[in-house]
Amino acid sequence: MSIYRNQKATKPKPEDVAGDFLDAEKTAAMLNFVEFIKSNKIGIRWASANSWTLHYKSKRLGYLKIFAEKPNTSIHGSWTFCHNRGDFLKRYYSMEDCNLKMFIFDNIYARTCGNCICSNNMNAQKAGYMNHTDCVCYPLRILNPDGEALEYTKQLIEYKKNCILEDAK
Repeated sequence: MSIYRNQKATKPKPEDVAGDFLDAEKTAAMLNFVEFIKSNKIGIRWASANSWTLHYKSKRLGYLKIFAEKPNTSIHGSWTFCHNRGDFLKRYYSMEDCNLKMFIFDNIYARTCGNCICSNNMNAQKAGYMNHTDCVCYPLRILNPDGEALEYTKQLIEYKKNCILEDAK
């Protein structure tokens, strides 16, 4: 039976299944992230197989995903925070925190999405930080964040939360 079918009825929390699919180190980092999410009053809701939506003030912040259904891939046994909300990209360009900005743009994951030029040379796009007029999806994926990467991921979430609050004014 598929992971989706198993989870559809129970809609588990990420902390309930992380240890089933991730090694101890990745589980600890992901649980640290989940605790940060919950302590910041960010909602987390099951969306699909090993995938949860993060939302704040009814606005989507992104997704938490555990990769477990493709055993012969390099991402099997990994977890990620990702979002594809283009409305934040223009704000990233104007960020004052250069370290966070570089972290964000270094984690843009270019792939074929069917909606834009993401499939073109990924390294060239990263070097140019993907001009916001070139892409409608801006896939940002932070794979297995731990240590400094986990702290930057948390800073990104706080930044997005603040943007939502500013937009609500």
